[in-house]
Formats: sequence, structure tokens, C-alpha cells
Amino acid sequence: MTSILYIFLPCKQIYPVGCTYLADYIHKRHPEVRQRILDLSQIPPGERAKAVRETAENVRPDLVCFSWRDIQIFSPHEGDASLEQAFTFYYSNNPFKKIAASLSGLKSLYQYYSGIRANLAHAWLIRKTCPDAQIVMGGGAFGAFAEQLIEKLPEGTIGILGEGEEAVLKMVEGKPLDGERFIARQNGKTITGTGQSYTGLDDLSVDLPYIAEIFPQYTAYTDDCIGVQSKRGCPYDCAFCLYPYLEGKSVRYRPAALVVKDIAQHYRQWGTRRFWFTDAQFITGKAAYPQCTEIMERIIAERLEIEWSGYIRTSLITSEFAKLMVRSGVGDLEVAITSGSQEVLNGLHMGFVLVRLYDGCRYLAAARLHRVLQAGRGHPGRGPRFSDDVFPGHPAAHRSRGTAAGGRVSLGGLQPADAEPVQHPETAVQPRPTQQADRQGLSGRLESEEGAPHRQPRSQALVRCSVRLLSSLGRKGQLLCRLEPPPRGGIELRTGRVADPGRDSQLT
Repeated sequence: MTSILYIFLPCKQIYPVGCTYLADYIHKRHPEVRQRILDLSQIPPGERAKAVRETAENVRPDLVCFSWRDIQIFSPHEGDASLEQAFTFYYSNNPFKKIAASLSGLKSLYQYYSGIRANLAHAWLIRKTCPDAQIVMGGGAFGAFAEQLIEKLPEGTIGILGEGEEAVLKMVEGKPLDGERFIARQNGKTITGTGQSYTGLDDLSVDLPYIAEIFPQYTAYTDDCIGVQSKRGCPYDCAFCLYPYLEGKSVRYRPAALVVKDIAQHYRQWGTRRFWFTDAQFITGKAAYPQCTEIMERIIAERLEIEWSGYIRTSLITSEFAKLMVRSGVGDLEVAITSGSQEVLNGLHMGFVLVRLYDGCRYLAAARLHRVLQAGRGHPGRGPRFSDDVFPGHPAAHRSRGTAAGGRVSLGGLQPADAEPVQHPETAVQPRPTQQADRQGLSGRLESEEGAPHRQPRSQALVRCSVRLLSSLGRKGQLLCRLEPPPRGGIELRTGRVADPGRDSQLT
């Protein structure tokens, strides 16, 4: 293969970091291969098909790699109110609100179906424009619904589940995909690859001048937040998260020097000042302390005046770590507590102990860091008395509802700067207690913060979504979501991987 076209399918404004790492990975091993990145998010909807066709005609790629990042299905998302509309429709006592929510919900469904059809249409357009090109589909959205989506894509399309560097490299070199996790349709049948090769991160870096050359749309992101990856994999088993499924449970670290080199390149060449660590967790466990500490120390040593953030397990933050975070330029943090009930956290396989999270919040407050504490409404086995259930273990959180010095609260309470951790029967637990996970009898074993995997069965998550494959996308099939009233006042999440029309099965 002599040329590759990467197409980043439309989503909210977010830097296509996965495409840049993949393109750079191939370039370092085969510099003779011509590459181009096309970001459809930066193109108005009515002009996207034209852009795909013209770019494909210009590049004449042998390989076209689509990155499908988002596929929002009744999920809590800043730009998508469908989950709120569904809750209003099912649980509001106001009939006028129900009617308004149902109309808004129909609009959301139309936009959802239209978005899926449009993304699938780009693959079919490539098949028409470049009939000899190999089409590859990857990304988090595709990985979550690969079995449904592969049936709607052109025959011969290869879907990559998880990391794509090694699989794409094998295609470039004309090697079989032995040992790769993939899915494809051939002769009307779905075939899957077993195994998963994980990319070594010891030399994973970005040649920014080369990326600017093959990705002319990069200028749209120079003043925005740029994603940087410091590690891959997540050892936890949170019931609502796909990171371990996509990246694996074994954590692999990039050298801190290369991570900061990437940041410095963007800082000095593009003028970027805001960065987001795209890791599943910036601090995955105590084993991550040395790398995270070195990254922050190097940022300070190179005098990079940046603002950074990412997903951080607050329960792992120490007093010295919090101070180093502030000195290195951490921005506002959203601290997701999920629930103040240790029983609920165990049922969701969250893998942390509340008293440690409270300590982490106190350390952040002492370091004068603005933070937002988020707590979700509704959990397995939980009834309508949400306010008494979310923060049972910390009276200080009850007192600080609304706003308080140094932070604000979202659906819950704030850990104030002067609050000491309170020992409570539900939160004063040891690192490895065994408890009843919820009223439905799910027993769970809470592992320590060391990063050991959870051994308990997955709990049911937050919203039940029955996904049925009927008939209208592509081959007259459609992906239909229905939000069902939860049992006994609880809320559970089930998304479906379906093998044939009309049949549901679970994917978490």
C-alpha cells in the first residue's frame, strides 16, 4: 500500500488524537507511504460528502481508515438532552412536560438515526469513489456496537476493535491480521479475529511538523484543548465504562519525557496552552505515581505555562501530589463521586473507598484548586429518596449543597476545604471488604487502589436501553433504542449487541 486516508467522522469539537498517533506510527515505519487526515467535524454537514469525495479523488488511497468516536444513545452528554427527555417522559407527573419531552424525544431519535445513516453513507461513498480501496472502521463508537454496524457497511470492510496501530501496520505490509481483534463481513457472513496485540508505547511520539503537513485542518485546534496520551489501559471494572474493553486492563506507560515532548511541541509550535490527558485514568493506581510525578515535574522544569486536566481518581491523590498538580498547571477538576453510599459504589464496581476520596478532595482544597463534585441520580436498587442516599457518610457534604468557597456542586454536595473525613458505618471500610452490592443480591468484592482487577460479576448499570435490530439502515435495518421503566425504582443500563433481528443481548 502506498497511500492512506484517515477520516475522522463528525462529533463534538475534539482534537483527533487517535488519528494523529496512528498516522505518525505508520510514518515512522514506512515514511514512503503518503497519508492524509480529513476531519469532518470541521466541515458543515451539507458539504461533508463533497469533501470526502474530493479528498478521496485527490489522495487516491489504497487504505481508508474511518474513526467513529461518538454514538450517543440516551447518554448524559452536554450536547445531547435525550436522556433527560426520556426521564421526563417516564417519571414526570406533569402531563404537559411529558408531551413536550415526547416531541423532543422524537427529534432526538431523528437526529440519532440521521447521524448514523450519514456516517455509514461516507463509507459507501468511498466504496463508490475508490472501489479498490480497503475500508477500515475503528473508534470507540464502532467498538461498542461493532456487531450491529458491520452489517451496514460495504462488504469487505474490516472493523478494528480497540487499538489500531498494529493492525493497520499489518495491512500496509500486506500481512494477515493474525492475532488481531477485528470483525468483518465476507460472502454474507460475519467473521471475527481472536486475540489482541497491544502497541508498545516506549517510542510512541508525534512528529508535529509532519502532522501539520498531512492534517491542514489542525489550525482549528491550536487555541483549543489538545489531547495527549500518557498511558493506555485501565485495571478497573466500572459497570458503565468501555475503556477496559477497548484498551485492555493491563496498564502500559509512555515515557514521561516523550509525553512532555509532545506537550512542548504543541506549546511552542502551535501556541497551544490547554491540554487534556486522554488516558482512561491519569492516575490508574499507585504504580502510576512515578510516571505522573515525572510528567508534572518536567512540565515545571521546562517552564510550560499550560492548563491541563483529565480523568483522575481523586481517592489516589495525596497532599504532595495535589500541590504538584497545582504547580504544574492543573485546571478545574470535576470530581465524580457517583454516590455517597459505599454499597452503591461496590455494586457499580467503582473500585475506590469513599474516605479516601474525601481525603483527596481535602488535599485539593488545601492546594487551592477549584473543583466540581458530581454525583449521579439513581443507582441499582435505589428508590426515590435520592437526597438521603447520595451522601449518607459525610454530613459536611449535606451542609455545602449549592455553592461554597472554591467550588460548586452538580447533583450533590461539595467537599469543603475545612472538612475532615468522617468515619461512618457505610464508608469506614478497609481496602478489601466484602459486602452486599445492592438489594438485588449482587455480591461484590472491593479491591484495593493498587489497580488489581475486580473479581465480582458486573453489576447492572444506570439506564436500561434495549437495542433491537429490526430492518432499515443499509439493508432496511434500523437500530432502535427504548428506555424502559426500571424495576423497583432503580435505573439500570443495558445496551445491546444483537446477533440477529429482534434479539437482545447485553453489552456493558
